[in-house]
Amino acid sequence: MRTLVKPLRKLSLLSVPPLKRTQTNSDSSGDTPPTKTVAPSSPSLEQQGRVLRLPDEIALCILSQLDFENLVQAQLTCRLWRSLAQDAYLWKRPCGAITSQHEDLKNFGDDDALSWPARYCRLQSKLNWKMGAVQRVKLINVPTSRLLSVKLRDQLLLTLSEDNVVQLYKYDVEQGFVLNLTWKFCGQRQVECIDLLPEIHTVVVACRGSKCMFYDVASKNPLEPIQVLKGGAHSWFIPDDVALTCDYFALSGRKPSAVFVWNWRKGVRLSHKVRKGKRKKRNTKNSPRHLTLLFRIRRLIISLMLCTSLAIT
Repeated sequence: MRTLVKPLRKLSLLSVPPLKRTQTNSDSSGDTPPTKTVAPSSPSLEQQGRVLRLPDEIALCILSQLDFENLVQAQLTCRLWRSLAQDAYLWKRPCGAITSQHEDLKNFGDDDALSWPARYCRLQSKLNWKMGAVQRVKLINVPTSRLLSVKLRDQLLLTLSEDNVVQLYKYDVEQGFVLNLTWKFCGQRQVECIDLLPEIHTVVVACRGSKCMFYDVASKNPLEPIQVLKGGAHSWFIPDDVALTCDYFALSGRKPSAVFVWNWRKGVRLSHKVRKGKRKKRNTKNSPRHLTLLFRIRRLIISLMLCTSLAIT
């Protein structure tokens, strides 16, 4: 590295000997930064750029033109920039601007135990809460009917309404959640469960009767299913919950109580489990067959009694 740098010293400022840096230590007024001459902390200063060779007064004037985010980023450059970016001269003015316009926040900026950057962060956070910048509310245009299910994954929101409509929203920083896709299942069986997996851009919809449809929201035709699965032959099976991964899909429900697992990409059902409840003992005393038998026996007894009475007479 040294052999590469030596020829460049003739054409650059690297050959200039390092100047003595001045480290600031502002007084209580904070109008002009007083200087204090100190020696450079390390010999690597001669390899720094032109900005680091400026006097501290000019460097602070340049840094004072930066906003909060850029000033924080400037602290990550090197130790010298960090010491300059944390100087009280850069933070007293924005703190005073906040307290002059909002006198109720003045107490939060008078804590001498905190540094000036910490005071500014505290004042700015209190100001954001006061002005409502932190509590921005973006309304979502949902259907007028009642929502039955909501799924939130990363920046995608999936909703299921009572009128068999499934809607997919995508989050935008300025507009909030914006409607992206809508599936209408009018005239079909009631949709019971929904789920989505943003990693593979897949949405699954489970209808009554264990019919499950998969949609690729990133395809050219996202409203057409890429896979349709059916759990069993029970037409009144009601799904309660679904779980989706990159390759597998599970569905649980009732009437009858069952759990189905598929490799949904291949369309192969791996396993299913039906919960069989305990059979209740049959009450034979009140069964129709038992009552019919008793009625026949009773009629037979009555007919025998009539025969015997007629024979005696």
